[in-house]
Amino acid sequence: MMISKDILWELHDYLNEFKVGDGTLDVSLNDKQRADYIHLGEKLRSNGWSFNVGYDTNWDIFASKVKEFVTES
Repeated sequence: MMISKDILWELHDYLNEFKVGDGTLDVSLNDKQRADYIHLGEKLRSNGWSFNVGYDTNWDIFASKVKEFVTES
């Protein structure tokens, strides 16, 4: 089983692939980036990660959701 720090870094590294620009909000996306962000949003929602959704505080459940999320294609 992965330790918590490794799981958080895995999630960080996965989401970091979507980073565009220097972190400011003044960013223009090309068509591929826009499509990637739309897909990311759909993937997050399909895994139950969205606003106004309850979450479980159990680490094992969170870890399994992260693993499932980052390994989905």
